[in-house]
Amino acid sequence: TIEERLKVTLPDDIGYALNDGVVLCHFINQIRARSVQSIHVPSQAVVRILI
Repeated sequence: TIEERLKVTLPDDIGYALNDGVVLCHFINQIRARSVQSIHVPSQAVVRILI
């Protein structure tokens, strides 16, 4: 599974987890190392402001 491959636990709403692209970028880097050089992880403060 994706969770085993990335060594993370995803929320039940997989669409929400994939929404910002961070998980997808990590998954791509697992398939082909260093394909995505920089992954921007939004801070929780920004997420709260956007909600």
